[in-house]
Amino acid sequence: MSYLSGHPSPGAALSNHAELLYRNARAEFVQDGHPSKQVFEPGPQDDKLLSLERASISSPRETFERFLNSGGKSSGVLAVSVAECDSAQVPALENALPANLAHAVSDFRQHGNSQTKKRAGQLRDNAVSRGWEHKAFIQ
Repeated sequence: MSYLSGHPSPGAALSNHAELLYRNARAEFVQDGHPSKQVFEPGPQDDKLLSLERASISSPRETFERFLNSGGKSSGVLAVSVAECDSAQVPALENALPANLAHAVSDFRQHGNSQTKKRAGQLRDNAVSRGWEHKAFIQ
């Protein structure tokens, strides 16, 4: 099942360029505390739309807990800004869901696979330079 078959179509571009957008770093994409660019690459089921959460609506901890409660395994939450998405040519779009009003997406649909990887790397670099917004507690 593709992303668009089970979710509403993305809406308008987010206009507050300073707004942060949270992304859970799936545990399998983090090695020794370092996230790979795969954290910011849409998966094959995502129709080239990367799920994010808006900081104006959710906190890093809420974003983390929501992901865990849906069955995900996260090493923590990173963030990119709307401006950084625009700069990487993967615009951030409104995409509120009934169960998650903070949901947004970054749109990679205009890019082929190599450009998707390149732009995911740009977002990862921006997020890493900002640092973790929330980290998982590991015993």
